[in-house]
Amino acid sequence: MAAANAPITMKEALTLPSIGINPQFITFTNVTMESDKFICVRETSPQNSVVIIDMSMPMQPLRRPITADSALMNPISRILALKAQLPGTTQDHLQIFNIEMKAKMKSHQMPEQRNLIREATAFLLDVLKPNLPEHAHLQTKVLEINLVTFPNSLVEFFGTLSREWGLECMKDLLLVNLRGNLQIIVQDPDIHFKYIEAAAKTGQIKEVERVTRESNFYDAEKTKNFLMEAKLPDARPLINVCDRFGFVPDLTHYLYTNNMLRYIEGYVQKVNPGNAPLVVGQLLDDECPEDFIKGLILSVRSLLPVEPLVDECEKRNRLRLLTQFLEHLVSEGSQDVHKIVLQNSAFSGNFNLQNLLILTAIKADPSRVMDYINRLDNFDGPAVGEVAVEAQLYEEAFAIFKKFNLNVQAVNVLLDNIQSIPRAVEFAFRVEEDAVWSQVAKAQLRDGLVSDAIESFIRADDATQFLDVIRASEDTECYHDLVKYLLMVRGKTKEPKVDSELIYAYAKIDRLSDIEEFILMPNVANLHNVGDRLFDEALYEAAKIIYSFISNWAKLAVTLVRLQQFQGAVDAARKANSAKTWKEVCFACVDAEEFRLAQICGLNIIVQVDDLEEVSEYYQNRGCFNELISLMESGLGLERAHMGIFTELGVLYARYRHEKLMEHIKLFSTRLNIPKLIRACDEQQHWKELTYLYIQYDEFDNAASTVMNHSPEAWDHMQFKDIAVKVANVELYYKAVHFYLQEHPDLINDVLNVLALRVDHTRVVDIMRKAGQLPLVKPYMVAVQSNNVSAVNEALNEIYVEEEDYDRLRESIDLHDNFDQIGLAQKIEKHELLEMRRVAAYIYKKAGRWKQSIALSKKDKVYKDAMETASQSGDRELAEELLVYFIDQGKKECFASCLFVCYDLIRPDVALELAWLNHMIDFAFPYLLQFIREYTGKVDELIKDKIESIKENKAKENEEQDVIKQQNMYAQLLPLALPAPPGMGGGQMGGGFAPPPPMGGMGMPPMPPFGMPPMGSY
Repeated sequence: MAAANAPITMKEALTLPSIGINPQFITFTNVTMESDKFICVRETSPQNSVVIIDMSMPMQPLRRPITADSALMNPISRILALKAQLPGTTQDHLQIFNIEMKAKMKSHQMPEQRNLIREATAFLLDVLKPNLPEHAHLQTKVLEINLVTFPNSLVEFFGTLSREWGLECMKDLLLVNLRGNLQIIVQDPDIHFKYIEAAAKTGQIKEVERVTRESNFYDAEKTKNFLMEAKLPDARPLINVCDRFGFVPDLTHYLYTNNMLRYIEGYVQKVNPGNAPLVVGQLLDDECPEDFIKGLILSVRSLLPVEPLVDECEKRNRLRLLTQFLEHLVSEGSQDVHKIVLQNSAFSGNFNLQNLLILTAIKADPSRVMDYINRLDNFDGPAVGEVAVEAQLYEEAFAIFKKFNLNVQAVNVLLDNIQSIPRAVEFAFRVEEDAVWSQVAKAQLRDGLVSDAIESFIRADDATQFLDVIRASEDTECYHDLVKYLLMVRGKTKEPKVDSELIYAYAKIDRLSDIEEFILMPNVANLHNVGDRLFDEALYEAAKIIYSFISNWAKLAVTLVRLQQFQGAVDAARKANSAKTWKEVCFACVDAEEFRLAQICGLNIIVQVDDLEEVSEYYQNRGCFNELISLMESGLGLERAHMGIFTELGVLYARYRHEKLMEHIKLFSTRLNIPKLIRACDEQQHWKELTYLYIQYDEFDNAASTVMNHSPEAWDHMQFKDIAVKVANVELYYKAVHFYLQEHPDLINDVLNVLALRVDHTRVVDIMRKAGQLPLVKPYMVAVQSNNVSAVNEALNEIYVEEEDYDRLRESIDLHDNFDQIGLAQKIEKHELLEMRRVAAYIYKKAGRWKQSIALSKKDKVYKDAMETASQSGDRELAEELLVYFIDQGKKECFASCLFVCYDLIRPDVALELAWLNHMIDFAFPYLLQFIREYTGKVDELIKDKIESIKENKAKENEEQDVIKQQNMYAQLLPLALPAPPGMGGGQMGGGFAPPPPMGGMGMPPMPPFGMPPMGSY
C-alpha cells in the first residue's frame, strides 16, 4: 500500500539489460526518467541513438538513431522532443518532430542555463514539502539533477549505509556486472598513493580524508611527507595518517609551525586523547605558550594518562605546568600525585612534585596542607607561602615562613592577614630583628598605636618612616614621643623635614628654651616654613623666636601685633619697610585704638597711591573719622605727598567737615583729582563747591546745570555770566533764559546781553512772548535790533504801539524793514492817535501802496503827507487826481502847493485848464512862471547846442580838405607812366596784350570848378 501511494513510481534501472540495453550506457548521465511514463536512454554505440521505454510496455523499447543531449518521445502520438545545441550557437534549442511524417513541427529556443542548481534545489524543496502525488515528476527531477551534478553525494550516501544495506548493494552490483565491479577493487600501495595524490591535487579533500582513514594499503611515511608538503587547508588526512601509523610528534610539530592549533585541539579532544602526552611533549619542545598547553590539558582532563604526562613534563623540567591539571584531578578524587610523592618512590624527594602536592592540597584539600608542610622539606617555601596567603591559609603560611626562617614574611602574615599585633610583638621579641620590629612598628602606626609604634621604630633603629610617624604624631598630638623619635632620626640623617618638625614639636610642648638652643646649633631646618606654620597655628611666642633669628621683620611685626606688642611691631615694620607690613600693623593699632602708632604707620602707607584708599576705608569703617582726617592733614606736608592725599582729604572734608571744603579746594585746586572730588561733592550735595570744581575742570555745561538746578546754594550772578559764555550745549542758553525769567527777572537783560552773540533771538522772543514778558526784555531787543531780525522788529514795534511811542516806531520802521509792514499798517491805521495813523500812511508809502497812503492822509487831512506821497509815487494820474480833490474841497492853497510838490508829474495844459475852469489862475500863476522859465532855458540851450554843432562840422571839413591837398602834392613827384617801346608789345609775342586801363585813384583827382565845393561835401 505504501509503495502504491508513493508519488514517484520507482522503476529499477538495473533491469534494463534484460530488455537489450547495453550496461555501459546505464549511467546517471545517459539514463533519464523524463516523466513517470517514459525512460530515455542515450546510446553512442554502435551508433548514436535514443531508446524510449514506455513504462506501460517496458518489453517493447523504441530505438531511434537520433543525436541529442536528451530526448523525450511519446510513442502513442508518435511525437519526439529533442534538446541540443544547434551548430554555430551556444544556446540550447528544443525541437519537436512528428516521427511518422518526418516533419519538423516546432522549434523553441531554450532559456539560457545559469547552473544555479543549489538555488533551484532549495526552491523546489520548499515547494515540494507537502509531498503531493502531482509533484512526482518534480521530485524525480530534483533527485536526478543533483545526482548527475554531485555524484559524490551518492558515494557518501553509500559510505554511511549499515552493514546489511551495504551487503544488499554489493549483491546487486555483483548481479548486474560482476566482472566490471570487481575491477574497481585494488590493493596496490602505489595505486593507493597515486589516488591520494590525484585527489589532493584536484581538490577532492573529502576523498583524500576517506582513503587515508579507510585504506590500509598505502605507504604511511611517503603519504605523510606528501601531505605535509602539499599543505592542504584541511589537516584531517594528515591526522589520519599520523595517528594510525605513530607519527604524532611529527604531526604536532607540523600543525604548530603552520599555526593550525585548532587541529591540535581537535586531535587531542576528539581523535585520540591517549596521545596527549606526546602532543604536550612536542609542544614543550617547540616552546609553545604555556597558556595554550594548560588549556589543552584541561580540555581533556581525566582522559589523559597521568604518569606518561608527568614523565614528559619531568624530562623537560616543566612539572609546574601541570599544577592546575593536578588540582582538578585531586578535586575529582584522584590519588595519583599523593601516592607518587608520599610513598617511597623515585619521585618522593622531587622538588617540583612536592611543590605540586602542597599547591594542589591548598587548592583542593586545605585540611592536608599543614600535614604536608610538616612532612615535606624540599619545596619552595617563599612561593608556596605566598600561594597559601592567597588561599587565605594564614596559619599554614606563617608555619611555612617560620620553617624557612623568613621572619619578615612571617610577621607580615601575623600583621596583615591574621591581624594580631600582640602575636607580632611577641614574635619580634623572640627573633629580635630590626626588619621585624620595623614591620611591627608600621602595623602599630597603621592601627593608631603611635606611642607603641614610635618605641618599636626606636628598637628597630628605623629612620625611614619618619614622614608617616610625624603625620601620625600630629594627628594624635604625641609630641613628647615624637621628640624622642626625631632626635634618633636626626642622628642618622640630615633632613630639613626632621629638623623642622623637631622645632615644631618643641613649640607644641612649650619648650621655647630648647628652640633657642636648637636654632643656634647647626641644623638644616626650613626656618621660614616653620615660622609660618607656628604663626598659622597661633604659636606666636615660638614664631617670634624664629622670625627674630632669621630677621624676617615683616612676619615679626605681624607676630608682635598678635602678641599685642604694638611698639615693637612698629619698630619691626620700620625695619621691614613693606607696605603690606605697615598696613597690617596700622590696622591692628587702629583696632586697638593706638592712634598715635597707627598714624606713624599710616604716614608710611598713604604715600603709596594704591594703598591710600584701603587705609581710608579701614578708618571710616570703624568710625575713626577725626583720626583719619588728622592723618591726611599730616600727610600734606610729606615730601612724597601726591594728588591722592589731597583728593582723599577733600573727600573726607566733603563727608565730615563741610566748612573746610571750599577753602581746601581753592588752596589745592591744581593738586586735586577733580573727577573723584566731583563725585564726592555730588553725593554729599555740596552744590557750591561742585560748581567751583566743574569750573576748574572746564565742565561749564555741568557747572551751569548745577547752578540752575540748585540755585539757592550755587547761584552767583557774576559767576553764572562767566560760565554761560563758555557753555557748549546751546540748549543750556535757553534753559538759562527760563531760569532767570522765573528766579531773577530783574537780571535777565544782563544775561541776555552776555549771550546775545550765542542765542537765537527769534527763539528768545518766542520764549518771552509765551511767558507774556516781552516788555521785560525790551532793552535786550533794542540792543540786538541792529541784526534786523523779524521777530525782534515785530516785538519792538508791538511794544512801541502799545506805548504809543510813534517817534521810536517811525525810527524802527526806517532803520529795520524786516517785519510784516502791511500787517502793522493795518493794525495802526485806525489807531486813535493821529501820529500813529500817519505812521500807518508812512508804512503804506514805503510799501508802495500809494493810493492807500494818500487816502489815509486825505482822511486825516494831512495834505502835506498826501502831496509828498503822490510826488514820490511818480504816478501822473495820482497827482492830477489829488489836484482835482483839492479843487473839489476848495483848497486853493493846497492846489498851489500840490502844483509845486508834484511839478514833474502835472501836465501844464491840465493845470491851466483846471485853474481856468475853477477860477484859480492866480494860484496857478507861480507854477506857470516856473514852467515858462524852465522851457525858455531849455530852448536857449538847444539853440546854443545847434550852433556849436555846426561849427564843429565846419572844422572837420576843413581838416579833411587839408589832408587831400597834402596827398596830391606828393603824387606829382612820382615818375611818368609812359607807353612801352615798339617790339616789346604783346603782338610780337603772339599774345596781343591790350594797353592797361587808366588806374583809378592814381594821380590827381579831377578838381572841381573854382568856386564850387568839393563833391564829397554835399
